[in-house]
Amino acid sequence: DSIINNINDKGSNVSARDVLLAAGVMSPLLQCLDSSPQNLSLQRIGSWALSNLVEGRVQHQNKPGSSKDASNKLGSMNCGNHHSGNEEIKIQSLLPTLRRLLYLADAEVLSYTCWTLSHLCDGPSSHIAAVVTSPDLNQVPGGLVPRLVELLVHQSWRVTKPALRTIGNIVCAECGEDGNNNSAGGEHLDISDSPAPPTDYTEVILDCGAVPRLKQLISHGNREIQKEACWTLSNIA
Repeated sequence: DSIINNINDKGSNVSARDVLLAAGVMSPLLQCLDSSPQNLSLQRIGSWALSNLVEGRVQHQNKPGSSKDASNKLGSMNCGNHHSGNEEIKIQSLLPTLRRLLYLADAEVLSYTCWTLSHLCDGPSSHIAAVVTSPDLNQVPGGLVPRLVELLVHQSWRVTKPALRTIGNIVCAECGEDGNNNSAGGEHLDISDSPAPPTDYTEVILDCGAVPRLKQLISHGNREIQKEACWTLSNIA
């Protein structure tokens, strides 16, 4: 993992990252993380590696004419993203590991995991559909959103900020904008044993009780979090 991160730190070397992904680094990385769940140091380094590998992998641009266009975005966040098929991330292979990491108590792991999800949700609609859809009909609806809402009020702003960014990206997106809600990262999704993808991502955020916590963040001590909370609420309205 350390070698991977030295090559790929902060997504600064796009070609090196793409070479690693093309060589199939993702599968053994996930296996490494899942095989040693009690090794906190490994979970921290591995979640950092995942974030760096995913960051910037999905290229996007604003879709003109969207009701949630650039006038409402904050910083580098984009509304109505366009996705190129040759840059797809196989999100279905990532989700089980990300789901496990998202329920760990360590703030560092949580921060990196939330950043990974924020990058994925800044991509195609199919990625977001996978994140907000529970894999089993017997599970709480909303996929990973209920946990992300919980993390909005985490004691560390380093967790709150990427959790907030992920929710903002979900709210900003448009369902089915890439015409591919039933596939993610080039993979066919078997939905026979799972709920159908939602038809309104904002509704998922509302149903998971995000608004009261977003309102709390308006008075957060971190100015950037205040701004992003306002931005997210403005896109919900």
